[in-house]
Amino acid sequence: MYWQYAAFPIISYCICMGLRFGRMIDYNLYADRYHELGRSLKEGGYELLFGLINNVMFNLGLPYQCFVLLCSFLLIYSFVFLLKSYRRAAPYMLVIFLIEAYNAENYIRWYLGIAFFLFFVAFLHKSNYLKSAVSGIVAVLFHVGILPLIAACLALCWLRRNIVPPVVAQVLLIVSVYLGSIQLLGFLEPYINFFGFDQRSTSYADNFGELINGQLGSIGVRDELRWSTQIRKIVAYSFPLYIIPQLLKRNKIRYLDANLFAIGIIIAPIFGQVEILDRYGSAFLLFSVIVSGYSYYYVLSNYRRYSVYMQFFCVVSLIFYIYPVFSDMLSRTEWYHMLFIWDAEGREKLPLYYFLK
Repeated sequence: MYWQYAAFPIISYCICMGLRFGRMIDYNLYADRYHELGRSLKEGGYELLFGLINNVMFNLGLPYQCFVLLCSFLLIYSFVFLLKSYRRAAPYMLVIFLIEAYNAENYIRWYLGIAFFLFFVAFLHKSNYLKSAVSGIVAVLFHVGILPLIAACLALCWLRRNIVPPVVAQVLLIVSVYLGSIQLLGFLEPYINFFGFDQRSTSYADNFGELINGQLGSIGVRDELRWSTQIRKIVAYSFPLYIIPQLLKRNKIRYLDANLFAIGIIIAPIFGQVEILDRYGSAFLLFSVIVSGYSYYYVLSNYRRYSVYMQFFCVVSLIFYIYPVFSDMLSRTEWYHMLFIWDAEGREKLPLYYFLK
């Protein structure tokens, strides 16, 4: 029955995200790349499978929209495939997924690689190392930047303890949110060249100093989080951190997921200040979907075991967590923020000046 129930989030996500039009700058940039790669695989120096899938779909006569739909389908399908081990908590996890995968609307190529990274993790959970290896290779052939994520999973998958104790992670979360500055990453500059996997990533590595100082334009430093967002994030992540020891003791979640979640909540507030590094913070926070989602499910399903104060903490944390799902609807005030393909009126993309002004 799992896949019958899973059909609803898969189809609804494909409609809302796969049939979108012109949203965010990368949607419109990749429309040009779709045609360029369709004419020649040598254009842009992209990874093999990313170039190949664009080339094949273009030469089959499929419009760019079919590529966007495929990307959305692969992401939600891989995510639902990963959640099969946590099926009872899936309703909570699916809502949190909408928040933690928010950037999928913009980082198109990155999340195409992330889809196969999720397959990699799912098969790693099942100790199916052959399928896990194949999924990891495919992920890298879509986006070479997935390599550090795979390396982190392989380094942590055998560990049967918390790499960062939840209490320490709580303190570091608060420090990261309020005091974390992107300039703190300056110590990485001598080592960042190790992450020069291809021409594009080598360029970012060579300009790392300018990157963290906000001198590389749109991929540079972003605005700081509002104080209300800072508080919301701390409250949202604090409850799962408190429950993690109980879930691990009862084998409800895996140490790998808990450790990747802990890394994510510590680095994301800092990495999120720079567009190109935000990809990694967001990727680690995808494991909050599992950890946080199961935390809410477990406590609300066994609420009689917990005090009224703990139940209140759980509910408030959940409300703070899912609030962006609703606030995002209200923040889309420009006419081009929420278009679908039936709004395209013959256009394949929107002018970039809407997003650069």
